[in-house]
Amino acid sequence: MKNINLTVDSVLNNLFSSLYADGKGNITIVTTSNEMTPYFLINMALENLGIQFKTDEYIDDDNNVDTYFEFKLSDIENIQDDCPIFYKKIKELNFSNSKSGIRKNKIDQINKK
Repeated sequence: MKNINLTVDSVLNNLFSSLYADGKGNITIVTTSNEMTPYFLINMALENLGIQFKTDEYIDDDNNVDTYFEFKLSDIENIQDDCPIFYKKIKELNFSNSKSGIRKNKIDQINKK
């Protein structure tokens, strides 16, 4: 029998429907409630890492029930070793949506012209 080895990093990188960072350190992971397995695995991963998070459900524009996990960027500073890919993705996403990141993107676009 073949085994599948899931790491916390692979769960957090692959099992979400959407990932948001507002540029102010607020992070949101969204899963569809139609698929409960990703919800349970992400919930277990965040708990295993000791990340404090809030979770709730909402109905999207298409009447799908989605579940979201909200936490602060500052709460994941200690996961760099356990989840290097996810940590880097979150940091980059948050920076790109920050005032500094938006300003840098505009300057980069101007310099390309």
